Amino acid sequence: MSSGIGVLAWRLGLGWLVGRRWSLVTTTVPDGSRRHSVVLSLFGDGNVYVRSGGRYAEDLAHTPRALVQAGPGPLGVRCRPPIPAEEAALPPGRWIVLEPTAEPVPDMVPTDLVWLWPLGVVVLAAVIARRRRG
Repeated sequence: MSSGIGVLAWRLGLGWLVGRRWSLVTTTVPDGSRRHSVVLSLFGDGNVYVRSGGRYAEDLAHTPRALVQAGPGPLGVRCRPPIPAEEAALPPGRWIVLEPTAEPVPDMVPTDLVWLWPLGVVVLAAVIARRRRG
């Protein structure tokens, strides 16, 4: 899933649906701005496991705190490498462990486009009514 479509899904209020397998990770880039990345995630023992690689991993190397938005809800996290027992349990590849933290993390992506759903229903109803008449 591309990050643009994933962020749009969260803004539309669909995070509960796509967040079962994908996480929206908000990181801080070196210049202080925010980056939103949609990454494939595994959940276990209260931690989130994401593949190492991509720009979000570079951001986490610079500032190891992030916000993960997923099906279970938003979670402030701090990154660390997996311990050997975790590595053995994970699928092959390089992984990053995102464990819960109380430290300050970036803000959530708001669900500011939820208002589009009722508008879409009204437009769809108008299109259906027009087709029936004509």
